[in-house]
Amino acid sequence: MNNPYESPQSVETAPLLARNDYLKILGFGALLGACLGAFTNSINGFIGQDYFRSLMGWNENTWLYAFLHGIVEGGIYGFGNGLLFIGAVRLFSQNRAHLSIMLKYFVIIGGLVVLVWVIGGALSMLFLPGYPMIFQNTPFNPKLAHHAGFAWTFGSLNLAVFLSPICSLGMAFVYIVRHSVLK
Repeated sequence: MNNPYESPQSVETAPLLARNDYLKILGFGALLGACLGAFTNSINGFIGQDYFRSLMGWNENTWLYAFLHGIVEGGIYGFGNGLLFIGAVRLFSQNRAHLSIMLKYFVIIGGLVVLVWVIGGALSMLFLPGYPMIFQNTPFNPKLAHHAGFAWTFGSLNLAVFLSPICSLGMAFVYIVRHSVLK
């Protein structure tokens, strides 16, 4: 049974996680977050330059700045989501877990965040143009709500940032239940 998703591996057989294992998970989370941030912001920086110009004040090299900002911000969120995931699993596992399986779950978290990013962008493109008044008392020009690239960037980034911790905690719960951590 090489596939841990077909046959759960009990936490009783799992080794104790060492400090080194936690650092591996946090480092992997930061690296995965930086890669996903670079990917999503490279797209957002290309199609939603008005968003970054309004919010960040970038008038030149908007795509490059968005790309670099995505690396930094994604790394920070990846590290933070790693802390949430580790904390939740550790709380219920008596510090016993399978490192390789936890890393696989973290890749699933990354996939979920990209899915949420796409859903946020699509929903925002559908609904934001009809509600430009949302941007009153914000740094955004309400007329920008009608631009598809701005709407995509606004919705995709905000929903991904808001729901990424929920994705991390949700996958920690799946890990806990799937691998019989609860007694």
